[in-house]
Amino acid sequence: MTIPIMTFFDYSSPPKDQQAISRPICELADLMDQILPGSTEKGVGLRKLLEAKDCFVRASLQAQEEAIDRMEVISARKLKAEFEASLLLDIRGFEDNTGLAITDIELRHTLDRSDGALSTISASITVKV
Repeated sequence: MTIPIMTFFDYSSPPKDQQAISRPICELADLMDQILPGSTEKGVGLRKLLEAKDCFVRASLQAQEEAIDRMEVISARKLKAEFEASLLLDIRGFEDNTGLAITDIELRHTLDRSDGALSTISASITVKV
């Protein structure tokens, strides 16, 4: 006899990556629902299995978010390095063309956390006159 908690084991609606996490647990829940007679312990066991499924899905989502954060940092560092290299070439050209010497450069970058994009790179340049 199917009990109401079984409706929460449907794994067809989440995205494919979450379905891969949910499916084996949902199949186990379905098997237990079919072979065990109705009882309080069956309901408790299915509830705990549902809680475990939810925890595993959250762990998967957290791992994905951490991977995205790492990629954002790597992308930001790469973009900053490219900017620094371009800036150094520009400075060399500036010094060669003007005879002025750059004495200090400070670079700052800001990540926009809403979408992870690098939103700002700025430079402060001190020139010795």
